[in-house]
Order: sequence, then C-alpha cells, then structure tokens
Amino acid sequence: MLGLLAPIAGFAQSYGPSALTPEQLLERASAARGKLANHAYREVDRTVNGSLTSSSEMLVEGDDFAETTTDGPISQTDGMWHGIAWERNPNGIVVRRTGYAEDPFRKALEAPSAATSGARVLGTTADATPAIVLEVKPQDALVQRRYYDAQTYLLRRVETTSYDGRTHVREYEDYRAFEGRLIPRTERYHDGRPENDSTTQVVSIETIREDTAASLAIPATTTPFTFSSGAPVEIPATFTDDGIVVRLDVNGRGLDFLLDSGASGIAIDSATAQNLGLALYGHNIMTIGGDFTFSTTRIPEVSVGALRARNLAVTVLPFTDPVGGMKVVGLLGGDFFASGIVTIDFHNQSLKIAPALPSVPEGFSKVPISVDDYVPMLHAAFNGKTGLFVADLGAGRTVLYPHYFAQFKAPDEPSDDSGLSFIGGETKTHSYRLSNLDLGDYAVGQVLVSVPSNRKVEDETFDGLLGRDILSYFTLIFDYPNATMYLKPFAAK
Repeated sequence: MLGLLAPIAGFAQSYGPSALTPEQLLERASAARGKLANHAYREVDRTVNGSLTSSSEMLVEGDDFAETTTDGPISQTDGMWHGIAWERNPNGIVVRRTGYAEDPFRKALEAPSAATSGARVLGTTADATPAIVLEVKPQDALVQRRYYDAQTYLLRRVETTSYDGRTHVREYEDYRAFEGRLIPRTERYHDGRPENDSTTQVVSIETIREDTAASLAIPATTTPFTFSSGAPVEIPATFTDDGIVVRLDVNGRGLDFLLDSGASGIAIDSATAQNLGLALYGHNIMTIGGDFTFSTTRIPEVSVGALRARNLAVTVLPFTDPVGGMKVVGLLGGDFFASGIVTIDFHNQSLKIAPALPSVPEGFSKVPISVDDYVPMLHAAFNGKTGLFVADLGAGRTVLYPHYFAQFKAPDEPSDDSGLSFIGGETKTHSYRLSNLDLGDYAVGQVLVSVPSNRKVEDETFDGLLGRDILSYFTLIFDYPNATMYLKPFAAK
C-alpha cells in the first residue's frame, strides 16, 4: 500500500508494433533468463536507502528457498519449502502463505491469456535501447507495465500503479551469468519519495555443497509473549465505543494500546518511542489514507496482564488518536493474537488469552481464517457477493473497498459524507445499507457499510474490513495457530 506521482521522465506514450502475444513474450523472457543448475547456492545482497544499509541472505535449492533480511537487530525470513510458502517475522512467529489473499499481478502473469489478467503487449519503445512493453490490468486502478529488452528479452524495468495512485518503479541492471541463469546484480527502487529510494546490489553469490535441508525447512514458531502457567490469563481491558484499550507495561511505564486485530504486529507512537529512548531502524513512507513515516525498534521488556515479552520488535509510527477519552499510544495486534488463543466477550466486556484451546467451544460457529499477513482474513458475503475481509477490531465501522462495492447497484437512498480515520489521515466515506451479510453460520440483516472515497486506503489483496459494529455482537475466539475464528452471537444490547 503505497499518492500521486507525476509521469516518469521518458515514459513512452506511444509504441512501435510488436507481433508477440503476452504468452510468447513471457516465454522468451523466461528462456532468456535461463535456469539454475540443480544444486544449492547462497546469495548475499546489500540495500542502501539514504544513509541506512540493510542486508539479505538467500539460500536456494531447486524450488525451495529461505531469504533472511536484516536491518540492525531486526530480521525476518521468507521461504518456500516443498511447495509451501512461509514467513517468520522479527518476533519469531511463523505463518504459512495459504494463497487466501493472492497478489493480483502475479496471478495475471501466471495466466496471461485469462480475460481477468488484462494482459496485452503495448508494443516497442522508441528510445535508444528499445523495450517490448507488457501491460497487465487485473483490477480497476491496478496497472503494471513490464519492459523487456527488445534484443535480449531480459526484464529491465517494472512500473506498478496500485490503489495509492503512485507508480512504484523497479529497474534491473548488470545481468551476469551464474550456473546457467542470468541474474541482475543491481536493482533500483523509487516511487517519487526520496525517503524510499533504494539500491540493492548482489555482494556475493556462490554454489554450496553442504546439506541444506535443515536450513530450508519451515522453522518452528516462537511467540513473543510467554505464559507463567498453562492457565488462561485475564487481560485488563477497557471496552469503549471507540475500541478496546489494553494497558501495557513498557520498560516499567504503563501505557495504553488499542487492541487491533487489523494490525499485523505491535506498533508504538513515534513521540512515545523517542521519549522512551528507543533506537529506530529504517525510515520509510507508506500510504494508508495518506502518507506516514514508519521505522522499527526493539523494546527490552513488555508485559500485559500476566504475560511477558523480552526484546520485543515493534513498528514505530504516528498514532495520536484518543480512544474512549484515553491517551492511546500504540496498537496491540498480530504478535499478541498469535501468542495464544484470544477470547473477546463484548457482552461481559472481558478479554482472555490462553496457551491452548482444549476443545472446540460449544455453540460457536467455526470460521476458517488466513493469517498470512498476521491478521485474520475470512470469506463473507454481502448481498450474496463473496469477498475476503479482515476481522478488524481496530475499525469502528465495516468498510467495503470501492473495487468490491463496484459490483453492487448503489442504493438510491442518500448517503452521508462522514470521515474515517486511518493511520495516514482521515478519509471521506459514503455509507450504504445492504440487505444482508452471511458470516459463518450466521446471517445479519440490514448492514450499514462505509465505502471510502479515497482509494489510498484500499488493499489489492482483500475487499474490506469487518469492524466492531458487526463483531461486537459476537463473542469471538481467535485461534491463529489453527487458522480458525469462532463466533457466537448474543442478544443485542
């Protein structure tokens, strides 16, 4: 999710002819790159972003790989093991990539002949080094243009425009042969914001002979918060109309955080991090509603209720919104939820976390979820149209993104023009009432939904947010380890 960029200098507005189809162009590009010899290798890269430097190390054997990226004391790993994609975050939590939320661009490139890919060869550029341009448009407002050298068919440039309106550019240079495959030794990234400009270079690449199975296998997950016993823990929480507020002890200081299942990790306000004397790593700009700067840090000691965490990796970003009249300085998200089985009882206003779920709770509807991005994503249907949504306790209202809402005929009733707060700022919305929502085994009638007028809040991999306006009429159990959420309604307040 990353606002409006002026046309890139030299951007071709017209093209010479090309007889190639998208399939033919991609086949030639694949053949031009070649295929690695069938043994393992290790690649080490260095990325420079202004005065900041990070590194990555990737181990590859066949289709399996593990790539660890390190920025100061913060590291995370992405991998593939026997066809299973996985990720380990800086706090040691491992999730499996289920394909629940598919990258629409990758999906379009895997099946360019499908009508939904929007794939077409635009033609050949007229510059000094001509390139054949492939465009894919898998969804409204999503466009990617890929520039393949007209002589070698090697990929030189990728321009991706997403819902944020910016064009994200990656350029590939200095291809060199290694074990039967041409590999670009330099990759440059820019999106019109100098803070995000980066250059990645291959430091070394080598064949390795030792057994790689242990290094490539999916690692065991660890959880940042630990239990002192096997008993459930009651977490002190204040239920307000604006959200659930949880008191954390951060380096001996009591601070209030918003319980937010829509946050992939734990976040702390920038000014608060500075007051705590925390060292920051990385400095990038993202867009969610508007632009904001984020970094990462580690907090030596954090406790919540009877849970403890040491050396906790958190995101640092601007968060100053009061919640229920309280000064809230952060978000308590995915790393908390993944540490156990979390039960939220809105009716009795209680929050509990347990190390395990001894049995399937009686009277609850079982809903499969994906936690690919450390947030609970599930399928639900508004007026019979199935979509993928985040069960988001941090959102006061249910939000349908414009690309999903476009399939409905907007009701004739007047809609309001109220605001909705996101990390990057407030976004105007229109509200509509839909006749029904199917969620698990339950049907909810006459659902009020908000549709943002600013597309910068959209995410191309899912369709919206199920907010507290719906979730608060259920007792919720989040079981991240088993990719399940349980729902049980109670009488309306």
